[in-house]
Amino acid sequence: MGNTAHGSRHRIHSQGTACRDKCERGCRGGFPCSLLAAPNSLSMPTNGCLLHSQVCDSFDLLDGEMREVSLGEGRGKALLSKVNGTHYATSHLCPHAKAPLIKGTLSKDGRIVCPWHGACFSATTGDIEESPSIDALHSFPVKEANGKVYVEVSNWEHVKQGRRTPKCVKRKGDAKATVVIVGGGGAGFAAAENLRLEGFNGKIVLLTSEPYLPIDRPKLSKSMKTTASKIALRDAAYYETMQIDVRLSSQVTRVNTKTKIVEYVSTSNESPAPFDLTYSFLILASGTVPRVLKGSAGFKNVYTLRTVSDSNAIEDAIQLARETVISQDANAKPNLVIVGTGFIGMEAAAAFSKTCNVTVIGSTPFKRTLGDQVGLAMAKLHESNGVSLKLSIGIQALEADGRDGSQVGHVVLNDGQRIAVQVLVAGIGSIPATDYLTDSGISVNSDGGVSVDAFTRVSGHENVFAVGDIARYPYHITGEKVRVEHWAVAQNQGRTAAQNIMRLITASDPSSVTLTPFTAIPFFWTVQYGKSLRFAGHAKNFDEIYVDGSLDISNLSFVAYYACEGKILAISSMGRDPIVAHGSELIRLGRMPGLDAVKGGLDILDLSL
Repeated sequence: MGNTAHGSRHRIHSQGTACRDKCERGCRGGFPCSLLAAPNSLSMPTNGCLLHSQVCDSFDLLDGEMREVSLGEGRGKALLSKVNGTHYATSHLCPHAKAPLIKGTLSKDGRIVCPWHGACFSATTGDIEESPSIDALHSFPVKEANGKVYVEVSNWEHVKQGRRTPKCVKRKGDAKATVVIVGGGGAGFAAAENLRLEGFNGKIVLLTSEPYLPIDRPKLSKSMKTTASKIALRDAAYYETMQIDVRLSSQVTRVNTKTKIVEYVSTSNESPAPFDLTYSFLILASGTVPRVLKGSAGFKNVYTLRTVSDSNAIEDAIQLARETVISQDANAKPNLVIVGTGFIGMEAAAAFSKTCNVTVIGSTPFKRTLGDQVGLAMAKLHESNGVSLKLSIGIQALEADGRDGSQVGHVVLNDGQRIAVQVLVAGIGSIPATDYLTDSGISVNSDGGVSVDAFTRVSGHENVFAVGDIARYPYHITGEKVRVEHWAVAQNQGRTAAQNIMRLITASDPSSVTLTPFTAIPFFWTVQYGKSLRFAGHAKNFDEIYVDGSLDISNLSFVAYYACEGKILAISSMGRDPIVAHGSELIRLGRMPGLDAVKGGLDILDLSL
């Protein structure tokens, strides 16, 4: 047991018991005597012992400021935040990808935003406020005495782990409510988990068409060859503990909103067996399916990317093609053609640029979201890494090879170019997977999406919610009805649906309950050739882009503002963290300045949150 600097008889008690012994220094306010010890003078305690580490003076931080503080040599770090005059301490790294939160932002309402992927946490409790992190931060008590700030740690594993997984709310056998979730993607997973976090003690059934537990899907286009267990969001034991009934390989075939029944088949059997479930609440989170490239049916070397098997099939096909060409020329590379210049296509191009001759066919990369200027800069980045881009030409035909005709041998462009291909990946977008809603009583939009209100509830159906890629919702910033296909948006909508279902279940009068609107600002990212691009906001109809910084690939460092009639609706950047995280908060809080102010030289990082 470690001793304080002022004598061995004044000790750090185990089990978090404060020492109230009298001593010549005079312990005051019920604080442990170690609180008044010289900073960092205590030896490393064993797990379960209480230690106060002096981390700063009381007036070092202003409201809205953060500091990464040491808990003593070899003891780890914490993030100290000051909100409304009070200090709070949490884990210092984002659990999602271990980004240093000190490089993010803190708003005056106590919200910490990760600089890399936009995960949000409460500075006061460490709780998740917005995804993509699925784990919260640990929080540590903070004491102040004699003008000094001390962080209290009673479990050093919490410092080491830096993440806090949700606690289980046990299901009660007599609970009558059942929530059925259709879809095992990010939205469905978040809805199931947050139902338990919100206190739901009924039955949760998650139906996923995939043969594995929910995965971190964005990783599929970044590394290709993987396993479902390697990128699983949680393991099987977790779902068992949380009492979430995950039914794999379950394809939903029909929903009847009048009888509140979901019909599905288990595709894991040779002869799919039909089942049905009765629900109290239904969450539709079925996601999307890839668009099929015109004329590609029947060709064995044409692939799309959505599942683990898709990812591995692409990697295996490229490996086989590599072995074939190397047998003829040791320095040869296989020819990979990618159709589509969105995130899947361009991330796949970056992933294979060193091992394949990569040709990408499509429009300016990311043009619809990032605009021409940034898109062309990204195009040049790819070209500088050996990728050949065929932009704004179009495909005339897929030409079979000269063997048995089962594979594409050449892609013929509208200008007559013939591009040799051994593996072709189509990343041309996706469509909502909502065929099962035919005759359900739920209206489906012309693009396959499902319209919801501000609370993610399906129009005309009080006990049915739709979240994720299929949901068309009112974006509160512009009033537009939008459908956003981004990972964090899907997770956050799942969280909102879970919160609102619990409000309806626990309300004495569901017709008068106040529901929580979905107000998250979209945030997404991509990493290509070691460079991270971040984007926050939604600007489908921007009429002007202002770029501050360099779009030259020799010094690619910029921030781009997307505006409509002078109002900044979105922001992207590369090499300028944490400006997108900061900009996202300015949009959320309604404090983003007009475009003219930014053009005039205003640095939005100078604006307080």
